[in-house]
Amino acid sequence: LGKNENEDHPWTVNQSLEQFFVPEVREIRCEECDVGTTATQTIQVMSRPKALLLHLKRFIVSEATMSFRKNRDRIICGESISLDKFCDNSLKNKDKESYNLRGVVRHIGGTASSGHYTADCERICEETEGSQNKKEWVAFNDGVAKSTKLEEVLQKNEKSAYMIM
Repeated sequence: LGKNENEDHPWTVNQSLEQFFVPEVREIRCEECDVGTTATQTIQVMSRPKALLLHLKRFIVSEATMSFRKNRDRIICGESISLDKFCDNSLKNKDKESYNLRGVVRHIGGTASSGHYTADCERICEETEGSQNKKEWVAFNDGVAKSTKLEEVLQKNEKSAYMIM
C-alpha cells in the first residue's frame, strides 16, 4: 500500500504498482576497498505470470515500539489489473493482457496479532444445457458460504483487502 494523505481520493492498486516499480537510487560500496558509487535499481516484468497474486502490506512496523499497526487506508481495486506498463520492452509489443479479479482475502481486525480472515471468490457454476458457464461470487466466513455480488466484494475490499487474486 502506498501512503495516502487524502481520504477523499483513496489509493488504487494501480498507484501501488506504480510506486513499487519506481526506479530507486542505491548506494553501492565495495567491501574490499570501501570505494562507493550510486546506481539506479529498476524492476520490470520479464515474463507475464499465468496468475497474479498481490499481497497488500496492511501491517506497518512501528520502529519506536517494535509493534505492528494496521494500515486502514482505503484502496480501490477494480475488476481487472494490467501489468503492461511495467513489462520489459520485449513484452510491450505482444498482446496486452490483464488479470481479472478472481478472489480476495481480507483481514478484519485492528492489529497483526488479532483479527479474522474472510474471503470472497468467483466460481464457475456448472454448465446448463445450451448455455455458457455462469460465474458467481461467493463469500466465505468460517463455516458459512453465501452468494454475494461483485459490487459488494469491491466495496468490502477498500479497507480490509489483504491479498488480491
